[in-house]
Amino acid sequence: ADLESISSSGERAEAMASLKELRKRMKDYIVNVVEALEKKHEEQISKLRDTNEKQREEIESQKMKMRLSEVRIDKMTELLQKKQSELTVQSKIIEELKAKTRKLASERTAFKASMLQAQEQVRHIEQDVKNYAAEVKMKQKAVDS
Repeated sequence: ADLESISSSGERAEAMASLKELRKRMKDYIVNVVEALEKKHEEQISKLRDTNEKQREEIESQKMKMRLSEVRIDKMTELLQKKQSELTVQSKIIEELKAKTRKLASERTAFKASMLQAQEQVRHIEQDVKNYAAEVKMKQKAVDS
């Protein structure tokens, strides 16, 4: 409803409650989305770290086998190079995820700032509604007298 057309205090209270509820739901939704994205990124980083660690252990195991079997040195070297390449790719992915996490933190900060601005705007609207209600009340007293 248009705030200027609200005439009864019940309608004003309902409009204010509706505004407050909408603001709370918006804030909760955005916070939940940001937290879900942060959790997803953390899980991805954790999985990549675990995979990295397993592959590092596997590389160490392969090195031991190379020492024991001179005949298979060429094959093992090839395998190690492949694993090292995978680790490099995964390290790059980890760095990208870290960058995305930093960007997300920056966006979260910007969101908090916009929420504060929105809250300030809501406070201004609430003040405008109060002022309008006082003006209507004065006009009503003038009409009644």
